[in-house]
Amino acid sequence: MGKFGRAMLVWGLPAFAMLGAMLALTARPSGLGWLVGAHEIQPGDLVLATKSPSPPLLVDVRSEEEYRSGHVVGALWVPLGQLGDFVAAHPVPVKRTIVTICAHGWRSAMGATEIAARGHQRVSSLAGGIAGWRALGLPIETGLSAPAPGTITVVDTTWLEQLATVIVAFAVKPLYMLLALALGLWLWRRRDRDLALLGRGMLLFFAGETLCAVRGMGAEPSDLFEIGHGLGMVAMGAWFSWGLLELLDRRVLGFSDPARACALSRFCQRCWKRDPVACGLHRIMRMLLPVLAILCLLPLSATLRPLLVAYPVFGTLVRDESTLVVEIAEMRVYPCFALWLFAVAFFDLRKGRPGVEPAKAPFFVGLGCLSYALLRFFLHHAFGQAVVWANAWEEVTELLTVLTLLWILWVFRTQLALARPPKADGRVATA
Repeated sequence: MGKFGRAMLVWGLPAFAMLGAMLALTARPSGLGWLVGAHEIQPGDLVLATKSPSPPLLVDVRSEEEYRSGHVVGALWVPLGQLGDFVAAHPVPVKRTIVTICAHGWRSAMGATEIAARGHQRVSSLAGGIAGWRALGLPIETGLSAPAPGTITVVDTTWLEQLATVIVAFAVKPLYMLLALALGLWLWRRRDRDLALLGRGMLLFFAGETLCAVRGMGAEPSDLFEIGHGLGMVAMGAWFSWGLLELLDRRVLGFSDPARACALSRFCQRCWKRDPVACGLHRIMRMLLPVLAILCLLPLSATLRPLLVAYPVFGTLVRDESTLVVEIAEMRVYPCFALWLFAVAFFDLRKGRPGVEPAKAPFFVGLGCLSYALLRFFLHHAFGQAVVWANAWEEVTELLTVLTLLWILWVFRTQLALARPPKADGRVATA
């Protein structure tokens, strides 16, 4: 297979496959419900629930015209765009079930996900929507209920949280962006492959963070900017780890150099460079790849948590949003792509020595996708509505990553030929 054929297989095929899978899933409301992590309730079960001593709260998320034409008896009209505000302004007891309803089940699945993201565990979407309800001959009524007032959710912040927001926005983020840009420009034109990889990773990371900063200043469309930010984080995770492993391999281990003794050979009685035996490190990597693939299931099994909140920062109301589109990209698309790339790397490594080099690109890009998905997963589920600390720790993590690379390059600047060579007497040569 030529380079073009392999590129289409590794990078083009999963893109088309995921696009097709998304279209197939979203073609049916139940598929969309699975994609966004929404639970469905059948019309018959809903009829029984409405007759119980604790009936569910029915919320119709369609347009006013659709709602007027006929809705489930007792359902309130709250348009999908005002659903989050309604839940915030009208607290519902945690033990009471909420059922969202739309025409066929697509919009109600997204509505159920939004309610669940605000802490309500007992929330479902009506399977088949009002169309399925009508098809069974179940009762409907016409008319209009008063919609909820559209106000954004505002959460309180302490003085320490407001101070942390200011420090992160005006000190931490500009610092690591400038450092990433400087490192990227310094390294990207280096002839050494490991340093060039690190430089490209820093430049792609800087580009993603620039989109994040522009989005934070109110640019539209926000979804595209946030997805671009995520791709920058994925690129940094991929090229940063790739560059460091290349640096370690070429300058310390000597694993990939067939003419050099591997530093790990002391642990092996026979080496694949000299004898026709399987490499122990290959076997470890083939074991590691299924472990990483299993970790991809962690964000895939999580309920999506779209968020729209605002919080005061020293008199200014700051808005923070994570839409359903962004959540699907972070918790569904990236892990699925990582699964595919890990599978490609696994089968490449099964070829033995010839498969090592082709396996690197899919492995490290998959690692970048997985690391970013896991970072967002843990931050969302650790802090929930406390977006101040979720954002702060994400920014601090990015600063620490850039500082770690800068520290490694500084400590080993002589070995990496990043500093002037010393004279024979130990003094540094001057121009």
